[in-house]
Amino acid sequence: KELKEKGIVTAFDCATSPDSEESVKAIPYTDYLFYSVDTGDTKEVREQMERIQKRIAASGLTSRRKAEELILEGRVKVNGEVVNSLGCKVRPSDEVSVDDVVVFKTSSIYLALNKPRSCISTVNADLGRKTVMDLLPSEYRDLRIFPVGRLDKDTVGLLILTNDGIFAHNTLSPKKHIDKKYYAKISGTLPENAVEIFKNGVTIGDYKCKSADLRIIDSNSIEVVIHEGK
Repeated sequence: KELKEKGIVTAFDCATSPDSEESVKAIPYTDYLFYSVDTGDTKEVREQMERIQKRIAASGLTSRRKAEELILEGRVKVNGEVVNSLGCKVRPSDEVSVDDVVVFKTSSIYLALNKPRSCISTVNADLGRKTVMDLLPSEYRDLRIFPVGRLDKDTVGLLILTNDGIFAHNTLSPKKHIDKKYYAKISGTLPENAVEIFKNGVTIGDYKCKSADLRIIDSNSIEVVIHEGK
């Protein structure tokens, strides 16, 4: 605390408020002085601690990046004390407030929507077009819910909406190898080697898609399983 008041400490890596009276161990590092705090917390409590910006983002108030800006602007408090360190972590029992308004971590929400035609998979409407958000009950619209991936305007089927960014990333990441299955009506005649073409990757413009599985149901119906968001 004394180092902070003298302006010597310009960056922190702390486990509680910088104004805490608890014992502080200072560790010099390059141009900054980081300190850690021995709070006496049990291992279980320490494992539950999280960075302030993550707690704020989880409340649905704003994004994690915007939360970091709020912290640096001195608008965030932990247990009534201003904290302006991005490295500061809080316990589940700590009270976090932004502009003196306490924020609470919201529960993760997962919605399964049978998307209809003539509706775009986005949060913000443009040109007056109808979005999937317009289909949600009013109580969900202010919870920072967003679609996981997208279906084209005239594509119908399952679309998941959530406020869980980690879940969305893991679902969409090609590294997770989560299959996406589409049923389509076609016109014309498929080439005899259509299955092989899809297996080797279809070329669209100057982009070559990853390998996909094609199943021909009948002369005008197919099923395609893809592993990417193209």
